[in-house]
Amino acid sequence: MRASSLFLAVLLPSAALGAQSTLIGLGYDPAALVPAAIIQQTLCQPGNRACPVPGFAPVLMAPWAGGAAYNGRNQSVWATDGLLMVETRVQGCQTICRIPAANGLGAGSFTGGLEISPGLGRMHQVESLPGVAALHVWNIAVCPPVVGPACQFPLPSVSHTCGGVAIDEASGQIFYAASIFGAGGPANFILGALLSSPCNILCRMPVRGCGTAVMGPIRGLCFEECSQTLHLTDGTQTLTMRRSAASPCGFTEVACCNPSPQTGSYAWVGLEVEPQHAATIGRSCFGQNCTPCPNMTLGAQGDAVLGNPTFQLSLTGAQVGSVMAIAVSPGACNVPGLPVLCGQWHPSLGTTIFFPTVPVGGGGVCQGSAQMPVPIPTNFALCGAPLCFQSVVVCVSAVGAGINLTNAVEAVLN
Repeated sequence: MRASSLFLAVLLPSAALGAQSTLIGLGYDPAALVPAAIIQQTLCQPGNRACPVPGFAPVLMAPWAGGAAYNGRNQSVWATDGLLMVETRVQGCQTICRIPAANGLGAGSFTGGLEISPGLGRMHQVESLPGVAALHVWNIAVCPPVVGPACQFPLPSVSHTCGGVAIDEASGQIFYAASIFGAGGPANFILGALLSSPCNILCRMPVRGCGTAVMGPIRGLCFEECSQTLHLTDGTQTLTMRRSAASPCGFTEVACCNPSPQTGSYAWVGLEVEPQHAATIGRSCFGQNCTPCPNMTLGAQGDAVLGNPTFQLSLTGAQVGSVMAIAVSPGACNVPGLPVLCGQWHPSLGTTIFFPTVPVGGGGVCQGSAQMPVPIPTNFALCGAPLCFQSVVVCVSAVGAGINLTNAVEAVLN
């Protein structure tokens, strides 16, 4: 049985903002001495190289080429070098999908940005030639993805190209970065449109500097709905702007991180906000009459990002033939917890709700598994709301029944 979005909306009437932003994206070495890589950076702190991206050209074919988008369903990054698009699962650096980009404007057109809508399972890809850009929307619920019809829109001048795309699902808007890559000033603009009519440009906002520094051509763009902030980068510095007016392009600078991403010789060519991942709290314990399976763990599959319909809790390494009942309560997990049964109970007792029980199946005695889907609603009033999950696992043996407790899982909706 699936946990309904209505359940979550009723359970969580209010929420708080989450922690400091973490960026994740594609990095290139301008000197091509090291290969392209997925880079992570907590804003204004030194970043790190997370994963290589095999198959990308050592040098970008055009200065506006390259982009990245985070897929909360798979905890993965889609990245492009302008011609090829590759999805990489960050944990373990596994390549899980690889396709050519849809560059339909003609010779010399390259993809300059990617952005994902988690609720729709869609990825937005923008390509451009000087003076014109095109948007393609992919269904990435399957591999290979399926692309729909494209639309085109003019850029501010015949010299501008598009180096990034971002979506604000809370307001139903889409943004593009347009810059002049070459001699002279970059003449940076952020272009705004409605998601319902993404190639009908409604507004444009000039971007001149990052703090007191001059901003180069924009190489990457992303939007964070919960804080209503727009992050953009020229490759070596990251500008953060917060929505300040009802206008689709009404933003005010709030921070400048220079240098960024602070990872070796890498420069950003695409970036995204990496969500907070679910964390395990405490450990499992075993009651009398149950087999003490040492690897029994409750974990999360995917990220608890708003709109993710495939988020779920997963029990692994449990006793085959037992029954799982997952409990959830709003708020952070209690640490160290309350002494209950064989161990510590971390959800709030006063607000705990149990999902329907699920049988634990599998092969060997301690190779049992079970899943509980918990689809996350697209409700941005829930931004920053924590949930605490923990499971009771009931076993039956020849000498009677017993009760185990799993570790807890804390997930923040973001």
